[in-house]
Amino acid sequence: MMEQTLVLDGNGDRKILLPTGNLISVPQLIINDAEVTEFDFSASGWIELRSGAFPHRASCVEVTITHGFASAPVVEHLIQSMATRARMSPAGNIINQRAGSQSVTFASNGGEVASLPLLASEKELLAPYKLNWGPAI
Repeated sequence: MMEQTLVLDGNGDRKILLPTGNLISVPQLIINDAEVTEFDFSASGWIELRSGAFPHRASCVEVTITHGFASAPVVEHLIQSMATRARMSPAGNIINQRAGSQSVTFASNGGEVASLPLLASEKELLAPYKLNWGPAI
């Protein structure tokens, strides 16, 4: 969990979406250098003005927010799991190789190659922490 001040572009709408998946509080909202107190927000990251709209202008919204998670045991467990996989295979994910006829066997977990990339099951566990909008990275 952290407090952070963001400068955002206005969108011309009554609502603006913040880059967070767990919005806890909004201590300050400034639009065009004027503090605004008449707004509502949701834990999913939306701020909605009770009247008017955000200007359709670049960098006209400054918002201070508290967001994030106090703890993330799922993330902690996945980090430990990845560290265990890395220790199990110091030579990478190759568990068997043969020179004659060139054969290589990779370590697997449930049919997936077991290396440091996240397994599909781990990605599912992390879904609640992932932002599902904006540019894909």
